[in-house]
Amino acid sequence: MNWTTAWTKPGEAAVHGSVIDIIPAGIPGDPAWRLRQDAGQILSIHHFDQLTQRSLGSEAATVRIGPASELVLPPEHAMAEVRPPGLEHALAAFCEDLTTLPALMPEASVILDDGAAAALDRRWAEVTEAFRIRIALRPPGPEDPPVPPPDIFYLEPKAWTAALAGRQPQQVGAAGECSAEPPRFAALADPDAGFVAYAEAQIDQGRRVVVAGPLGRGLRRLVQHLGKAVGIEPQPAADWPSLLRLPPGSLAWLDTPPDLPGFEAPEAILVPLATVRPILRQTGSNGEALMAAASLQPGDAVIHQDHGLGALGGVEPVDTGTVHIDCLRLDYADAVQLVPFDELDRLWRYGAEAVGLSLDRLGGDSWPKRRAEAEAAVAESAHALLEMVQAREAACAPMLRPALEPFARFTARFPYELTADQATVVAAVQADLAATRPMDRLVCGDVGFGKTEVALRAAAIAAFAGHQVALLAPTTVLVRQHAESFRRRFEGLGIRVEALSRLTPPAEARAIRAAIARGEVHIAIGTQALAAKPVHFQNLALLIIDEEQRFGAQQKAQLQRLRTGGTPHVLTLTATPIPRTLQAALVGLRELSVIATPPARRQPVRTLRASLDDALLALALRREARRGGQSFVVCPRIEDVAPMRARITGLVPELSLIEAHGGLSPAEVDEAMVRFADGGADVLVSTNIVESGLDVPRANTMLVWRADRFGLSQLHQLRGRVGRGRLRGAIYLLTDPAVRLSAATDRRLRMLEALDRVGAGFAISARDLDLRGAGDLLGEAQAGHLKLVGIELYRHLLDRALAEARGETSPEVWSPSVALGVDAYIPPEHVPEAAQRVDVHT
Repeated sequence: MNWTTAWTKPGEAAVHGSVIDIIPAGIPGDPAWRLRQDAGQILSIHHFDQLTQRSLGSEAATVRIGPASELVLPPEHAMAEVRPPGLEHALAAFCEDLTTLPALMPEASVILDDGAAAALDRRWAEVTEAFRIRIALRPPGPEDPPVPPPDIFYLEPKAWTAALAGRQPQQVGAAGECSAEPPRFAALADPDAGFVAYAEAQIDQGRRVVVAGPLGRGLRRLVQHLGKAVGIEPQPAADWPSLLRLPPGSLAWLDTPPDLPGFEAPEAILVPLATVRPILRQTGSNGEALMAAASLQPGDAVIHQDHGLGALGGVEPVDTGTVHIDCLRLDYADAVQLVPFDELDRLWRYGAEAVGLSLDRLGGDSWPKRRAEAEAAVAESAHALLEMVQAREAACAPMLRPALEPFARFTARFPYELTADQATVVAAVQADLAATRPMDRLVCGDVGFGKTEVALRAAAIAAFAGHQVALLAPTTVLVRQHAESFRRRFEGLGIRVEALSRLTPPAEARAIRAAIARGEVHIAIGTQALAAKPVHFQNLALLIIDEEQRFGAQQKAQLQRLRTGGTPHVLTLTATPIPRTLQAALVGLRELSVIATPPARRQPVRTLRASLDDALLALALRREARRGGQSFVVCPRIEDVAPMRARITGLVPELSLIEAHGGLSPAEVDEAMVRFADGGADVLVSTNIVESGLDVPRANTMLVWRADRFGLSQLHQLRGRVGRGRLRGAIYLLTDPAVRLSAATDRRLRMLEALDRVGAGFAISARDLDLRGAGDLLGEAQAGHLKLVGIELYRHLLDRALAEARGETSPEVWSPSVALGVDAYIPPEHVPEAAQRVDVHT
């Protein structure tokens, strides 16, 4: 166990007086435990939530704490106190007998995937080459632990063959050998009847039938229904070997991911649940839930429906003469208003801190005028928005359904399981594409959460259906990476993928544009150059816009040319949507999906604020280099890059540097970034040109010079460039010690520190919506009506105005008041913290 002042990851523990917080290593879900002790005696053990710090469930009798490392040194060892990074690589020097996995499981079945032999040879070559380079470039010093040869930790080919001696490995056939698939019963008039008839025919032939899908009520109901129809009791199957152990003609069910493709084999038939009963999920409400998560805090600006804009001061006890009650204290420009809690339905969060805002005066005429102006403007907007929604509902787009065999081969190439949110969004996108109404869906997910896989599957559906796809990205580097990813996934499937950007040679660009016009290019990837007038699509059905927040108003106007060329489906991907886009989704102009589930074992990036210091700069860069990683150093201006590079060279001359900024030619920038991504340097010194599109799993440290000159979403995007591999990343927000930060800038940096959890992008966008407002949804004005009344009251007014525009009756607005004549307050000594007192009451 690693003892720290504040635990952050599995294998760490922190002591706070009589309380010990522990995250044991090696336990699924990384549960956190809180131990209370007195004089060395454990008083209680509770499982607790790491975010809310609240205990979960009842008290536990015991907690099992395993080792945080494979190597546990004796207390007297010289390295026991200060463990050097990567000490586990020297495990063989401390443990003479290392047991292999085949030796631990002598009777386990061995299943070899297609191409396993070639993969073994490639992997062994990579391991030996990495060992050779490590010894040549970084030979261990006298105080470093020894580096054992690779055959100590890995089974080299001869050892692997010996380990399999006496076993009978089963070989998985190559893709396409078992290409037959069960029919898609969901397309029939009676899917259940069609499936039962099909299953009966297969069982009569002696085949086993297994229904596969996520374990839940839908899978159980279908299997039970089928079992009754065919007169066979269904059995659970853990895997393929256990299925084959069932007698021929058996019926089974298997817990699998929702997108597992089906197949027909001589021994058994695997039927995905989705082919009989499509898995429907609700996706429109997750964004609403995240937006609704904001709670009132002391210091927030609030809108009272009768009194206007004030500042929430906290909870104040009031003695009415007959009872004691708690009230919310609202500070106005000239007075204080105490609001009883039965008026909470008349109180709205404005969306920003009250510092710097012009508060209303109690009884003044400013608020009534402003509210009337906002209501009139919102009513006008509601009619225009309703017309836009109706026009969208009436528009037609191609109906796109996945081609079963090629789409199954395509999805099988995804090397990971979809997260729960990914599977939900993929299902929603497939449903959108299968409808005749044009899709306009915003997918919001943090950096590295799997938005690209959603885009890949949507593009595959359109391309396999014979239509064209356009994917637009803001930078040439991102275009290059998308092109490589798409070509790799579509290789051998008959889909042509081409990239078009400013780096494309003129002759090649002309040829690509001509091929797009003839319909020979199925998927075109490019910057806004793809939306230029010389580019004409023959059969465009899907438009994908990546990193939407990076496109300016003029560029988005250019993209409209693609939208009007035949009303294609539109899929927008973003980590931090701009306020206008987010508000458009929340009011229903676009569908909204949020991918909030992080990838397995993804850790939050440590976010640290500090003044620039040579010692800190050298320490951070050397620390990352010692663990075999790379670092970013980001400067706000081009003229800051050269001085920073000279400073780093003087501090850490042993590290190699590359620079990239807008002063270089596009080809030079692209070459520098690709060389860094390929491991060509230890440090990349750049401007925020690396904000999106650069995927470097080995880069786990970033230092941002003059972080006060960057926006909130910019800093979050930069933070997403690190920590994408197995190691935890760190970002240092460096400021000039000679420059005094404004209050707003300090709040912005503090907010980024606070929102350092995995998946904070949506919360940051919501906060950005709070601070900046959404702008006018129907025009170019940035302030918009929302700035007049705040986000929550604006949405309330808009909902009512839309209902009236549809001819519906608006719900009656009334506030009941109940006077029971009893005390209704919480003594301050019970909940002394001001923020918690507000939270308890609201």
